[in-house]
Amino acid sequence: MKRKITAACLILLLAVPALAARPDQDELDQRLTAIIDFTTWIDVNKILMFVTNKGSFAYDNGVYFGKADGLYFPYSGLEDIGTGANTLSVIYGGSIWAAATVAATHDGAIAEVGDTLVTSGQHDTDWGVGPLIDGAAPPNAVSNPAYRVYKLYVDSLAHNPNQDYLDWPVEDGAPVDENGDPLMIGDQMCWSVYNDLDVTAHVGARGTIGKGLGLEVRQTAWAYAREGALANIVFMKFQIYNEGPYDLSNMFVSLWADPDLGDASDDFVGCDSARSLGYCYNEGADADYGPNPPAVGYDVFQGPLVHTGNDADTALMWGATHVGYQNMPMSSFGTYRNPWGPVTPEDSYRFMNGYLKDGSDLIHPVTGEKTKFFGTGDPVTGDPSGFYDNNSSDRRYMQSVGPIDFAQGDSTEIVVAIICGHGANHLASITELRAIDDFAQELYDNNFQPYPPTAPIPDYPPDTGGMPVFEMLPTFLWGGSTDPNPRDTIRYKLEIALDPNFTHVNTIDSLDTNWHQVTDSLLFNTHYWWRVTAFDNTGLSARSLAEPDFWTWTLGDIDHNHQVDAADLVFLVDFMFGGGPEPYPMFVADINGDCSDAIDISDLMHIVYYVFRDGPPPRVGCSPAVRSTE
Repeated sequence: MKRKITAACLILLLAVPALAARPDQDELDQRLTAIIDFTTWIDVNKILMFVTNKGSFAYDNGVYFGKADGLYFPYSGLEDIGTGANTLSVIYGGSIWAAATVAATHDGAIAEVGDTLVTSGQHDTDWGVGPLIDGAAPPNAVSNPAYRVYKLYVDSLAHNPNQDYLDWPVEDGAPVDENGDPLMIGDQMCWSVYNDLDVTAHVGARGTIGKGLGLEVRQTAWAYAREGALANIVFMKFQIYNEGPYDLSNMFVSLWADPDLGDASDDFVGCDSARSLGYCYNEGADADYGPNPPAVGYDVFQGPLVHTGNDADTALMWGATHVGYQNMPMSSFGTYRNPWGPVTPEDSYRFMNGYLKDGSDLIHPVTGEKTKFFGTGDPVTGDPSGFYDNNSSDRRYMQSVGPIDFAQGDSTEIVVAIICGHGANHLASITELRAIDDFAQELYDNNFQPYPPTAPIPDYPPDTGGMPVFEMLPTFLWGGSTDPNPRDTIRYKLEIALDPNFTHVNTIDSLDTNWHQVTDSLLFNTHYWWRVTAFDNTGLSARSLAEPDFWTWTLGDIDHNHQVDAADLVFLVDFMFGGGPEPYPMFVADINGDCSDAIDISDLMHIVYYVFRDGPPPRVGCSPAVRSTE
């Protein structure tokens, strides 16, 4: 169903909060009615991306916002889209493809051994809604609201459930936790299930019309309401099951993209095979984005398992670590210009294998060698030995993983990220994209638990072991923290306490430097403890492991035992008359406070009267440390 909404209607829609808030009943009713769900999106950070229950993503099939582009970046709110203040978008459409040859047949097979089967995507797809039931597409799936896209919010779980939480389709494979409750990832999550045996959904000659592979795909898309690099990422997981009548061989799964970075006519594409990253970037300035267009890409973090037998190798799959395996990386990256894409299933399968449309090899233009990766050169450095896209246009690209054997009953799980980088110009945006991609890889490696910043290391005042500090307005220094999120901001909280439990504490918060000079004088002859905590934009923190303690100095405490007594008198007498060591620092012995450069008999008499005759305490005069408190 295609429709175009008026600006007035869209503005009414904008009353729905954009972040982690539940949809209103009108939106829910619309999704319950339109089972081919084209009206659901992820929009919790700087990306708004459409997701569907039909194998497409980043594509507005229903032209819901007045254009079909399906990934907005940098997203600034539904109101800005509705008023036209910000409708910038980087992807027109994306989808998942699958293809394989038939190795063996089982009951219900209509293809023969050796046939090539292709389930294609693009803007329209060959995927049908709903799961496979007993190896077949469910009847009347397009009229069953149970097969819609389900959307969860971090504030709409068990304590405040929305309708999708209450209707969570466990029986169709929706993920649950150990208690059987909906399993939420991120701050906003969409889940759907689709299959390729609903022949009524097969749409084009580029796929094998009427013959699916027998696959069921359970799709999860999620994002985080955070700043920094996380604001530029949407994650997707495709759990793929062979529930059909075939054993499949040489199967490939591909992610297809129609990237339109603002103006579609001036786009380049390329890949970073070491990162399994395919991306699109602009030729230069863009008609829509101006002088600093972003870059956008897909990264395949987790491909199918490959057995190596090497105990040093590990791979992730289904939430577990498998020893002796590796995850298959991106196996090819190809591109074509609109409209010269695949027309037949054979064309599609060749592209997914990393060949050209006619089945010939892709040739590196500099080395002359065969390759399955287009555009591996680094546009940022411009290394002349690299392979570059030199024909900016309305590009399409396809990055694949495979081949694998996929027998009836087998399953695999593919995890990817859709990432945007935005720098000072088109090349700086590639650098930004890679940095965010590296962070996203670390996040995947840590099971999607964001890393906190490193713990700060206290430096000054040090743990003095009882020796006093002679500054009453000291500058506290610590080794600065780092954060794996390359665009995170770190702030610090300094705590200065009068006890080791930090019960009586002075807190200085939101510091953006790794130092702080106190402005209110510390107390004389006082024992202090201090520590510092680093915070990042995600709310994660790390506190210093060390909590140094120190004393402030006391006038007359010449031996630094934190009291003025007879031992200090002996020290002073030995210095003045016995050739003993001089007080350190000298102003500590200026007991009468006369600011004399010399320690003399009047200082001696002052301490004698104080210690033995209840005389006045040492008088703070004009020592350098005292002047620093004024």
